[in-house]
Amino acid sequence: MYVWNRGQTLAIAALLKVARPGIITFSGGAEATADLSGVLADPAMDFVLPGEGEEIIVEAVQRLLRGDSPQAIAAWAQPAPVKDLTGLPSPYLDGTLRPEDYGGALWELSRGCPFTCDFCFEARGTAGTRRIPLARVEAELELFEARGIREVFVLDPTFNYHKVQAKQVLRLIAAKAPTTHFFFEARSEFLDAEMAGLFAAIHCTLQIGLQSAHDDVLRNISRSFDPEDFEAKILLLHQVGVPYGFDLIYGLPGDTLDGFRASVDFAMGLVPNHLDVFRLSVLPGTRLAETAAGLGLAHESSNPYRVLASPTFGPEDLAQAARIAEGCDVLYNRGRAVPWFGMLLEPLGLRPSEVFEAFATWLDTHPVPHPIEAQRACFRELFDAQDDALLGGAGRRCDRVFRLFSGGAGGTRRRGCLAGLPHPLPARPQGAHGRDRGGNRGPGGTGLQRPRSNL
Repeated sequence: MYVWNRGQTLAIAALLKVARPGIITFSGGAEATADLSGVLADPAMDFVLPGEGEEIIVEAVQRLLRGDSPQAIAAWAQPAPVKDLTGLPSPYLDGTLRPEDYGGALWELSRGCPFTCDFCFEARGTAGTRRIPLARVEAELELFEARGIREVFVLDPTFNYHKVQAKQVLRLIAAKAPTTHFFFEARSEFLDAEMAGLFAAIHCTLQIGLQSAHDDVLRNISRSFDPEDFEAKILLLHQVGVPYGFDLIYGLPGDTLDGFRASVDFAMGLVPNHLDVFRLSVLPGTRLAETAAGLGLAHESSNPYRVLASPTFGPEDLAQAARIAEGCDVLYNRGRAVPWFGMLLEPLGLRPSEVFEAFATWLDTHPVPHPIEAQRACFRELFDAQDDALLGGAGRRCDRVFRLFSGGAGGTRRRGCLAGLPHPLPARPQGAHGRDRGGNRGPGGTGLQRPRSNL
């Protein structure tokens, strides 16, 4: 049971109780573990098996077969992590799951998380991480390659935390599954030049949890942020052509709408392949759920548990942040604007967050079925709003960019983010972290410079 399917799961259990009186129903998973008492309070659920399920479910079934009541099992069941992952069978190698039936695979390399972010449930109840043996990892990679699996999503919350093992796995991927595309969640702090090169040697995309570009905000949720180090580590990926995206959260304790805008602009200044933006959810079982009242966070009491207001981020500001997120997703992510976004941003003199807000507003009154036509029309209006001197050259640039990419070059995500095209660096706002609006750096800087364009 997860956040997204709790309602459906309980509804199905209720229907089963009606259709088969006396049937025993139970659940497990992240949501059931985090809100055990809440799930047990539902009359459709007899008991919950919290935590990792491989061992506890065997014991629970044995107890049922011995005649224990569901009430007795509910009182007995306590989460107990599987201490040694070596003995667990692989659902792919034993034939339980056929990844080719699903178009891809979810791949577990370790369990646990070394971090204690307040908004996340991953590390609660366990300490440290436990790893799947490399022999099993190698055998599963050989199976993925033999079955022609196109995509594999690595489930580890921080794949590169154990740098030595991460590099071993990347070398195995290059040797055993060179045609499969892998999706990783990573932390910038653990990147180095060698690791960046190993990522570049395989087909992959990295998702990096930025969450906010403000250290003071992140410290409210037991995280920290060094913008200089973050830029330097992202540059390692940028230089070798590894596609990467960022996560941002709006509504964090202590954050504001203007602070969120600055985070969007900071993230876009590093030329991500995509930028995923989410409203803060105060999930059951997390430290944030325990401290929300003291922080003044009002939030939904049921799925998806979204924040409704905070002392610094009111409902209207949250609604406006949602519009920025929508504009970013439609224009930049789904609109595949990576190759040309910076080329048009610079002459407009606008920040990325301003363009995303403008695009969301434009969509309210201009429903255009084709994304490229929507992008072209919106940007033409933005250029039309500039003075005549700017319109003469920059307006023509807008038309030329869309003529160039409307043939398909802009509609495909290419390896290395920009597929050999210039790497346009959108403007960074004044005050994001001591940079000028253009984001330029002198000797010793990251080198993520905005090049001159011939368009």
